[in-house]
Amino acid sequence: MFPEYRNLLYNLGRALMSLIFVASGAMKVMQWSATAEHMAQEGMQAVPMFLAGAIVIELGAGLCLMIGYQPRWAAVLLALFLVPVTLVFHDFWSYADAQQATNQLQHFLKNVTIIGGLLTLAALAPPRRSLQPEATRSMERDLTLEAYEPSTLRSLRGTLLLAFVLSWHKKTAEFNAC
Repeated sequence: MFPEYRNLLYNLGRALMSLIFVASGAMKVMQWSATAEHMAQEGMQAVPMFLAGAIVIELGAGLCLMIGYQPRWAAVLLALFLVPVTLVFHDFWSYADAQQATNQLQHFLKNVTIIGGLLTLAALAPPRRSLQPEATRSMERDLTLEAYEPSTLRSLRGTLLLAFVLSWHKKTAEFNAC
């Protein structure tokens, strides 16, 4: 569609995808006690260990994804991290109140969508990026979407469209609730 902007769009999308993790990790550091209390309320054990691990993963892998250092590994790690987080913290099926269940379902689906976006990034990312010397990178293929099957590109479009629709639906629901 916009071949001259493919690298720019990929890098922008990758950096934007990382923002939620970097911001979340930073907020956990700044609000350690409140976050630990919330984790304990969800029935978690060894909260300090899991909270420190979440911060390291979100900040570490989030920053790697943001700057483009080992983006495949960063995206896969963040996707794997989100699976138990989503199941523990957005268990919509356990809420009796319909409004709370709907809210948790939206968060659950948002995280599933982010996981899909991360897996798409992992599939499309070159093996190594920006922080390695040019001599190392020269042997690697350029990032061009022409090397990918049309079905992969359709999947990426579908994932981004789903993320947009879910985000729009949530905002509309919040607006209508006012």
